[in-house]
Amino acid sequence: MLDVSSHSAALNDEISALLTTLLGDGTVKSSVGGELVAGDGEPRDLTNPATGLVFAQFRDASAGTVAAEAEAAIRAQVEWCAMTASQRGRIPFEIGRQIRAHAAPLSQLESLSTGRPIRDCGGEPVRMAEMVRVLCGLVRQALR
Repeated sequence: MLDVSSHSAALNDEISALLTTLLGDGTVKSSVGGELVAGDGEPRDLTNPATGLVFAQFRDASAGTVAAEAEAAIRAQVEWCAMTASQRGRIPFEIGRQIRAHAAPLSQLESLSTGRPIRDCGGEPVRMAEMVRVLCGLVRQALR
């Protein structure tokens, strides 16, 4: 018989370690004007579907944080438009590279947080990175 309580504690520890690997301090944050800001809104629970137990909690972005994000995006638009197509293309390319570099912990986290077998999640980060690469290529073609 499976001991759910000890299994859950081990699972929670594994998820915490994965979040720390991916997020540095393990805290889910929002990007506001290039700075990472901890949530100050409603608390959110992440639940393990296999056990029904909460394995992590974070605070969502408040309305004020969302407004600050929108204002920062408007300001960033000017900078983005001033870049060459090549410079803009390097940014999502780097995002795809980072996704591929962290494919293993992203796959593990996807498996643990959704209850899907790891064999079904292993390709998810690679497909995400490939989508970013394809979109970068489409942008380059559109700008020719």
